[in-house]
Amino acid sequence: MLPPVSYAVPTLITLLVAPPAPPREAEPVFLASLKPEDPVSGLRFSADGRTLTGVVRTKRKVVRWDLETGKPRTLLEVPNDGSVLREAYSPDGRLLVTEWAESRENRMCVRVWDLEAGKETAAYRGRDLLSPALSPDGKLLAVIEFLEPLKEGRRVIRLLDAATGKEVFALDDWEGRVYGLRFSPDGKTLAISGANSEWERDGDSVKFKRERTEVRLWDVAARRVRATLTGSVGLMHVLFSPDGKTVATWASNEHGPATEKKVELKLWDAATGREKADLKGHRQTIYSAAFSPDGKILAAGTGSLNLAPLLGPAGAPARPPAGTELKLWDVEKGTERADLSGHEHPIYILAFSPDGRVLASSWGNPYVRRGELRLWDVAAGKRLPAPAWDADAIGSLAFSPDGKTLAVAEGKGPDLKKDGGESTGWVKLFRLSP
Repeated sequence: MLPPVSYAVPTLITLLVAPPAPPREAEPVFLASLKPEDPVSGLRFSADGRTLTGVVRTKRKVVRWDLETGKPRTLLEVPNDGSVLREAYSPDGRLLVTEWAESRENRMCVRVWDLEAGKETAAYRGRDLLSPALSPDGKLLAVIEFLEPLKEGRRVIRLLDAATGKEVFALDDWEGRVYGLRFSPDGKTLAISGANSEWERDGDSVKFKRERTEVRLWDVAARRVRATLTGSVGLMHVLFSPDGKTVATWASNEHGPATEKKVELKLWDAATGREKADLKGHRQTIYSAAFSPDGKILAAGTGSLNLAPLLGPAGAPARPPAGTELKLWDVEKGTERADLSGHEHPIYILAFSPDGRVLASSWGNPYVRRGELRLWDVAAGKRLPAPAWDADAIGSLAFSPDGKTLAVAEGKGPDLKKDGGESTGWVKLFRLSP
């Protein structure tokens, strides 16, 4: 008798997962107003969404609000002369890097702060410092320093130990000018934006021909340049995608002759330096860019600082400049995904919600005290209801980790008749529709 035979019968199980629902078109709900009395920048939620941190540059302090009670707590305050020019957090929010202008000594200082301990961990002072960048693991601080005499334009890139401020390595033989630094998400690459001037002989004299701009991808461990990304129209800004595999660069020569005006926005392979896409379509200077959290979309906002169309004739209201744009680009295809029209002035701030479904954009102009906040449905490419606000400018935007709350730092310029010339600021919290 033959033994029974067993058969493996394949089973197919199909899981049907509904796509995420689009953002609801309901008005954001005002939750609270946090009043530090001065303009705030660098808003950041804690990982659990229970606290919000911001930098009050004019008072040289960092404030953290308990969002359940709305009460602020000063994390650190530096009682010295000067002001904060820029700030940046480490990815985990534990460290803060600030760029200071110290007026008493006419020098600059880059400081690293441990926010939990409320103390300074490292500092570096120089005659003129530029573009401090903290590695994602918080161990290295990169900074550009101008060397004396300043008129020669010589610059050195210093890599410092972020825990001690001591120099680890210096790139002092860099050819050309350097003006921007940014670490990749894994910290293995430092993108260095710079420029080289090209000259040509004209008889017995030498004259300027053009400026060749570039971004060099510097291997931090090997201490060498791995790839060079070359531009052609102006100083190049750089941004890494969240996974670090793609580099976005943008540049323009808006202030050059009208016949030569051009804007460049390109995508590059971060490993090889190969150009992946030339994103054509922007007509004005790009002031802001942001990748979506999954890295599939690049948002770019433009504008113009041409005063003629902004200020208008004497007594006439300001007119919006032609061509201000906000575009969404498909990173994989290198094509335009959406044109989000409607902005009037330069777009300085872009922020995606953590799930990438909503984009917040803010514009303003230093010559026209006006600004606006707009929200966009990324998938549909259309405008959503935005919070009502009353301010001259928006200094910072931040989404909570769950994407349900939006923090907006608003500010008003000085009114000599009412407040003695002091600027005022506040932070508003809004609940967004799920």
